[in-house]
Amino acid sequence: MTYVLVIIKILILTFTLYHFFKNRGVKKPYKKRKKPDIVFKENPELKEYKHLLGIKNKFDLASLKTAYRKQVKANHPDLFKNKNDKIKATQKMLKINEAYQILSEYLQNKECLQV
Repeated sequence: MTYVLVIIKILILTFTLYHFFKNRGVKKPYKKRKKPDIVFKENPELKEYKHLLGIKNKFDLASLKTAYRKQVKANHPDLFKNKNDKIKATQKMLKINEAYQILSEYLQNKECLQV
C-alpha cells in the first residue's frame, strides 16, 4: 500500500514539474540548447556591414553587440575636437548604427526560423 502511495506522489510531482517548465517556455532541464553559429556566405550584401563592425564570419547576437559597442566607443563624435573630424565621425556613426540594425534584425529572423 505504501509503495502505491509513493509511486502516485512521484507521478504527481513529475507531472507538475513537466507542466511548470512547459508553461514557462523553458525547455526541459535535461536538454541543452544549441547555440547557432550563423555564416553569411550566401549573402554578399551583408559583407560590408560585417567589415564596418569588424566581425568575422561566425558570430551571434552577443558578439555583434560587443563589436558595435567597441566601434561606437572608438568613433564617437564627442571624442574629436576638430569640426571636420566631428562631421566625419557622425557620418561613420550613422553607418555603424545602420549596420548594427540590419545585422541584428537578420540574426533575429534567422533564429526565429531555426527554432
